[in-house]
Amino acid sequence: MIHDWVFVARRCLNYEKETGKPDKDITEEMRRISHMRFGESARVLAEGIKTLLNDSTSGGPGGVISSFTAGPISHAKWEQRTKCSEMLPPREMLDEIAGRSREKGLSDPNAPPVTLDSGQQIRLISSFVVP
Repeated sequence: MIHDWVFVARRCLNYEKETGKPDKDITEEMRRISHMRFGESARVLAEGIKTLLNDSTSGGPGGVISSFTAGPISHAKWEQRTKCSEMLPPREMLDEIAGRSREKGLSDPNAPPVTLDSGQQIRLISSFVVP
């Protein structure tokens, strides 16, 4: 999920750079990864997969997924330029999710899903802040 967010942020930043117009939907967190290179994004995914596997696991889907995300198809996606508003959920939904993420117990994987004002259900399993 972190890797996917990095790609969305990159595509937004690419669009802003190409057009030269500030994009109000680009957050400070997105701007913090503007220096990240493609190879680093692949390492983010590989490290994320590594944390999910137990120490005795070798091979398996992690290597295949990591290799694919470091390949030419992913690199082409990395270079794409897309306006943030065309990829992100509406700001109201993001604000509601951010507000709800502070609710006690929401990060418990056994907690029931939360129904947003839009009727869409979400289950937040963790949250993080980009330093």
